[in-house]
Amino acid sequence: MKGSHMFSWSHEDGDKKTTITIPVSIAKTVDNGNGIPTGKLVCNKDQYPLKQQYKCEKCGESYSIGEIEKRYDEENEVIYDYQEKRRYLASKAENEISIFAEMPLTDVLLNLEFLTDVQEIYTNQNSKTIEIVNKIHKWLYKHKKALLASYGHRGENLVGAIVPGDKKLLLLKFRDHRNIRPPKQKDLEPLENKNREVFEVLSEDKTPDLYDGYIEKIKKGKKISIEESAKIEPELEMTSVEFLDD
Repeated sequence: MKGSHMFSWSHEDGDKKTTITIPVSIAKTVDNGNGIPTGKLVCNKDQYPLKQQYKCEKCGESYSIGEIEKRYDEENEVIYDYQEKRRYLASKAENEISIFAEMPLTDVLLNLEFLTDVQEIYTNQNSKTIEIVNKIHKWLYKHKKALLASYGHRGENLVGAIVPGDKKLLLLKFRDHRNIRPPKQKDLEPLENKNREVFEVLSEDKTPDLYDGYIEKIKKGKKISIEESAKIEPELEMTSVEFLDD
């Protein structure tokens, strides 16, 4: 099975530079819920399943949520097509996982508030890619390192950290630093956190900027042009990866 993303990492050790490019996929690591069914809503009178409807205050027309095509942005006083907005934002995401820095695992642990989701990076395309992922997994654990990466997933451009789990190579998504609440504990002396500002810069979600650009086009009456981002077909490419055996 081909990977959905291109994983690209250039590792430098002194004057020596090693490049690894392999196809990988991203997958959920856990199931949601606690196994207890929520139950379907039923009528109090005859216990028949209920269907939610949205009724227009002016004409009285009713719709189910899936039938409603338009949305209203109150702040900008703009009506837009919901699916068009989704396609526009998704067109800006790329199917790459690009490593841009290496960081001590302890720095990631010190900034756990920035982490919002855990996924697995894997590839079972052939014996070579399996070997490389296994070596990356072991190398990160041995050297207590994390890889900082930018990546596209489900129509978003994101930033995260790749770390070794006990049985998986994990991708930890960053949450926007503006969603982190200030501390409540009084007189707690802060620990030295040299990379907090780095996490704040990297975690800032760019989706609101893309949305603002979309809304601005509508306000100006411009045609929404949705160009699908060029999907890179992941292929295996690498220089010598001897450093992974260290």
